[in-house]
Amino acid sequence: MPQKAVATPKGPPPTYQSLPGYDAAGASGSASNADVNHSGHGEADGLLGGQSEKFNRSPAYKDVWATVLFVIHLGLLVALTVAGYKVNVPEQQPENPPPSRHRPDRQRPYEAPDADPAVPIGDYPTLSDAGPIFAAAILAGFGFSVLYVIAMRRYASQLITASFVANTVVAGVLGLFYLVSGAMIPAFFALAYAAIHVFMYFMYRSRMEFSRVMLENVINIVDQYRATFVASLLGAVVQTIWVLTWLVSAIAGARLVQATDNDTAKYAVMTYITFSLYWTSQIIKNVVHVTVSGVFATYYFTAIQTADGSVVVPVRNPTIKSAKRALTTSFGSIAFGSLIVALIQTLRAVLNTVRRNAQDDNNSALALAATCADCILSMVEAFVAFINVYAYTQVAIFGKSYLEAGRDTWALLQSRGIDLIINDDLTSGVLSMGGILVAFVSGTLGYLLGLIKDYSPPMIWALAAVGFVSGLLQFWVLAEVVRSGIATTFVCLAEDPDALHRTKPQMYEEFALSYPGSVRTGEYDV
Repeated sequence: MPQKAVATPKGPPPTYQSLPGYDAAGASGSASNADVNHSGHGEADGLLGGQSEKFNRSPAYKDVWATVLFVIHLGLLVALTVAGYKVNVPEQQPENPPPSRHRPDRQRPYEAPDADPAVPIGDYPTLSDAGPIFAAAILAGFGFSVLYVIAMRRYASQLITASFVANTVVAGVLGLFYLVSGAMIPAFFALAYAAIHVFMYFMYRSRMEFSRVMLENVINIVDQYRATFVASLLGAVVQTIWVLTWLVSAIAGARLVQATDNDTAKYAVMTYITFSLYWTSQIIKNVVHVTVSGVFATYYFTAIQTADGSVVVPVRNPTIKSAKRALTTSFGSIAFGSLIVALIQTLRAVLNTVRRNAQDDNNSALALAATCADCILSMVEAFVAFINVYAYTQVAIFGKSYLEAGRDTWALLQSRGIDLIINDDLTSGVLSMGGILVAFVSGTLGYLLGLIKDYSPPMIWALAAVGFVSGLLQFWVLAEVVRSGIATTFVCLAEDPDALHRTKPQMYEEFALSYPGSVRTGEYDV
């Protein structure tokens, strides 16, 4: 049976200048180029022998101390929770409880009236009537999210341009509104933002094609491995369960605070509970990111294009295997990086409390100092979070410790930081626009459903709010998968572009032709 020919090199492989000046071979935990088998471009024997040895399929445990510390932290949280519910807290009466009907001279505790969900309360509908309408508003967000992802695959280039135009127009309109309103400072910043976006558009134009190719290929891989979406959805479910569980601990902490007169102990308990919320939430989110990154790395380094043009991955259940690594050997590195962000977030929460207290006490100097410190920490947090995205990607691909991954990410930024930032900015703009668009459409649908059912204004706006929030959250479950895939693909291309050339020459061609500064030497016969 005749087979479709695959593009094979007639001469030396095209030079893909992904990281000029970046010593990928010298990066921590990476294999040298001499260890890579360059034979068998696109051939079946490359399934195992011709791949880059940089992809670590059996990483060792890293940063175990962070895992131990996280477990101890959870144990302490459980102890605080148990202690909070065992302590005796004096019952507090309402400030103005209603008087007793039989003895007006005596006060009685306030008792809320019994409520039957099957009976309408005032202008509010019954649960059986409103439940399906709220469910429709929630499910609509998922449907609109899927439609937008399909649009990203088919119209990636147009959406990249549209996101730029939308940001510029919104900033310009806000600037003019502030200008007419007399708010000169907000007007200056909004108009400056719009002007910078116009300048960036002309600077970014040569790189938009690369972002388009990146976005389309990542969405194709997500469509092929839908378990990545399931992993992200499970992460959202676990995150919800954690927040509900944390609320139990927060109530226990409030009981402890009420039962003690020691101000230091009060602040310590509430600060610790706040820190626990941030650290665990960060870990859940980053476990999902490392899981998805592992799947994309498996596809990049192990999948091979066969003679008929299809791509085969010689790994069964790559998502499950990647999740296993994220929850075992890489968990310590995830906990380490998450700890840094959680500490910054906790410190910002403390500063916000200090600022509010200073404002209540009319202490302008302290309030200003706390505001400035919070502003600085917000920039530090944003930078660390940006670094962590690519550091965790290196953890997923190469099994590095967090510090090794951080150092190599810094080297990546030094050599190809502009390309990385521009690509991240362009693709993030498309995702951000999608989140806002899906949330707006879902919220509008909820509003219209409320009008059709002739609900009261509070119920109509409640439906709109539910549709907006659920649409935004559901879209970001999908968006995080795409964002992780883009970060992973970029790092893989930076570390070892030749691995893609050997295993998937067609995909390599698309990246090589669209990458700024790429030099192709040698010709291809099809």
